[in-house]
Amino acid sequence: MTKELLASWGVEFDAINIHGNADGLREMIRLGAPLVPAVAYGGRIAVGIDARGGKVAIRGWVDAAAVTALDLARRMDALGVATLVHTDVGTDGMLAGPNFGAQEAMLGAVKASVIASGGVARREDVVRLMQLEGSHPNLDGVIVGKAIYEGRVALAALLRLAAAGE
Repeated sequence: MTKELLASWGVEFDAINIHGNADGLREMIRLGAPLVPAVAYGGRIAVGIDARGGKVAIRGWVDAAAVTALDLARRMDALGVATLVHTDVGTDGMLAGPNFGAQEAMLGAVKASVIASGGVARREDVVRLMQLEGSHPNLDGVIVGKAIYEGRVALAALLRLAAAGE
């Protein structure tokens, strides 16, 4: 099943039996088949989906895959992946605010937990993302990076906000 599934998605790989074989699993990852752990260990793996313009961003965000971020997320969800980290690379590190539409679309497309990433610039961005949780209980978190280390938001304030929202 795994071999046929990966092949249908255009993932090239060498056939290695990984069932109960940690060395085989490590070899598959080394060969560049990162989807294999998701298939084998979905409940314990978080899959990152980087997207630009709705397409999966690959090769250091330089190229776009043919598959859409939502289609890949649905595939991962169907395989039992428990958590997706969805980064909108068009906003990541830009401090211009998240792509709320893309994040909401991702939340609506899957049952898996989603951690939103990309573009958070201020406390209000986190508040707005947290408000999505009312209609999308699978929102599991928000990644805030550059805004913290550039001093635009205080981590302690965000932690208090998150604690108050639970």
